[in-house]
Amino acid sequence: MSGVLDSEAATARGSARRSGGELLYSKHKTNLGVNLYIKLFGLSDCVTFLGRQEDMAAYYEKADCFVCPSVYEAFGRVVVEAMYAKRPVILGSNVGAAEIVKDGVNAFVYNADKKRAYNLAQKIKEVYDRYNELDELIESAYELSKTFTWENFAKQIFEGLYGKIAG
Repeated sequence: MSGVLDSEAATARGSARRSGGELLYSKHKTNLGVNLYIKLFGLSDCVTFLGRQEDMAAYYEKADCFVCPSVYEAFGRVVVEAMYAKRPVILGSNVGAAEIVKDGVNAFVYNADKKRAYNLAQKIKEVYDRYNELDELIESAYELSKTFTWENFAKQIFEGLYGKIAG
């Protein structure tokens, strides 16, 4: 499976049907662990680091799946963006966005506390195996993503602050 990775988030582009992949990862030049892993497992010929991109919509468009493998992350907009782009989303249980989704209903959530790599691999396999059956899940995720607008966010902040001040 190939992918797009931005900071702590990855978008898997393609599958076993394709060889090679592209990873968007802004820290790829300084993250020795990632580079060592790529070399150690002989992935140099099938992984290309692209660095930071301005037009993420183009990468979501190309993606077959979006993977957010962060160990810990606050609510990341990238998950909502991938849902809005109608891509299946896989994220760890420690990602803030895991609180808004339901595993198997509008995303795939793997246990990021124990056996993280194995659990992630199982979810990637599940998406791959069920790829042609995910229309309902993708549509459910898309509808959820439409509720996360900047307008709604500002309204929640205002109501939260105003409620504390008025209360």
